[in-house]
Amino acid sequence: MELRVYISGSTSNAELESVTAKFEEAKELLTELGFEVDYPLLSDADNLLLRVAKIQACQYMFFLNDWHSDRMSRIEHNIANELKLITLYEVSIRQTHPLVETVQGAVQEATGLVLSDYACKSRSRQLVYARMLFAHFCHINKMALTQIALYLQKDHATISWCLKKYDDEVKYNSQFRIMAHKVRDIIEVEKNLNKDVL
Repeated sequence: MELRVYISGSTSNAELESVTAKFEEAKELLTELGFEVDYPLLSDADNLLLRVAKIQACQYMFFLNDWHSDRMSRIEHNIANELKLITLYEVSIRQTHPLVETVQGAVQEATGLVLSDYACKSRSRQLVYARMLFAHFCHINKMALTQIALYLQKDHATISWCLKKYDDEVKYNSQFRIMAHKVRDIIEVEKNLNKDVL
């Protein structure tokens, strides 16, 4: 299923270029994570019906840091809650981005797979192992399940399953255990080199 996210933020800034730039920067970040991205065009900034139609086509809402200062964004926040969309916030995503880079780098070193390889629908064993490693090491480093689900493009239940299966795989699967220990060791080295990363 195509995952769509709608970006909400203030469009009232008089500087047209800075408004466009912040939406485009957020779009670039979310596109890298595999999402189809939509946001209000500045020409339609005051058209609530059009904005609601765009929101209804999405499963996620991404709120820029200035959303609370904008009346239309506050309305969109209420709409997202009513529609029970998964809501994400720029401040949280950007704070965890170094963690994601560290974990996905360690998983790549251990498995040879990059995030875009295993953030997909395939259930092949190696991709499932990579997802489990990514989910586990993000989770033990205090990332919320909702955010892990965002990066892996999975639902909350799938992430919970990955976390539950991880211990069994480490205990009974020697191949997986070797990969898990390698990821753990790489992350420990990163922690020691850069205390601000994790």
